[in-house]
Amino acid sequence: MRLRTLARATTSVLALASLALAAPLTAAAGTTEPGDDHVQPYIVDGDPASETYSFMTSLQRSNGQHVCGGSLIEPDWVVTAAHCVDGINIAQVRIGTITRDSGGTVARVTAEHTHPQWNPRTLSNDIALLELDRQVSEQPITIADGGDRQGTPTRILGWGSTSGERDSGTRHLQQLDLEVTSGCTNGFDPSNELCLGDDDPDSNACYGDSGGPSIIDVNGQWQLTGATSRAGQGRHPCQDNDAAIYSHVGAHQQWIDDVTGGGTDPGPGPEPCDGADAWSASTHYEPSDQVSHNGHLWEATWYVWHYEPGQSAYWRDLGAC
Repeated sequence: MRLRTLARATTSVLALASLALAAPLTAAAGTTEPGDDHVQPYIVDGDPASETYSFMTSLQRSNGQHVCGGSLIEPDWVVTAAHCVDGINIAQVRIGTITRDSGGTVARVTAEHTHPQWNPRTLSNDIALLELDRQVSEQPITIADGGDRQGTPTRILGWGSTSGERDSGTRHLQQLDLEVTSGCTNGFDPSNELCLGDDDPDSNACYGDSGGPSIIDVNGQWQLTGATSRAGQGRHPCQDNDAAIYSHVGAHQQWIDDVTGGGTDPGPGPEPCDGADAWSASTHYEPSDQVSHNGHLWEATWYVWHYEPGQSAYWRDLGAC
């Protein structure tokens, strides 16, 4: 998990991406696809996983290519970083294995829900939920109530490079023990983010760890505190950083409950709008297509599927039914 230098970008698109990596620690092991040149695995200086973490999740393309980490929080829900799914097609997840290409359970992603206040420019509210096509048998992880006090021992998990070289992602899960610390800048918001680090500026999360969990031991049970977001001081590409920033999952508990249906039963949903089909995550929509969702009429502003109305700029709210 040492923070290493990424090869210099050769296009203006990548140059812009590098400015944003004040920035995300996303990864894609193996062959990249067009538009994903900034997505590379760089997990170095971690230790091999000491156990099988039932909740640990690999976000993948349809061909099994690893993109990001995530955490199973309900039998059919995974939490990750918003930048892991923004403009990236996550088709499936593999859950509950230390090897990202075998074992565990593979489930299809039916919907992506980014936080409604996610800002891809500032990376604030860098959290998202993935809805699965079925409930899996692996044990979800409980979201911690706290875990944000300075000095709290915290473990991070992820897949990626063990050498810092391009396209050398490891198949085997890595772990690294850190603690809650201070010193994060890079737009750090202590109200809903965590700053994690240790005495070694070369040891922390980097490319390949995005979306993966930070966890704490509570009475012998792992509980989830964070989802990996970005480098703590905004140095690109995350070298010589004393800490890294994680979205504080517990701070977003109400939004998570609202999306997943957790907490208090909200009762029956609103009636659909007359003359408009209900939104479906599996349907491909074209510009100007209209759907009914959560008591509102929505119009597609671009070609879209997976993205839920109210959670994406690809939908325009036309008002209540």
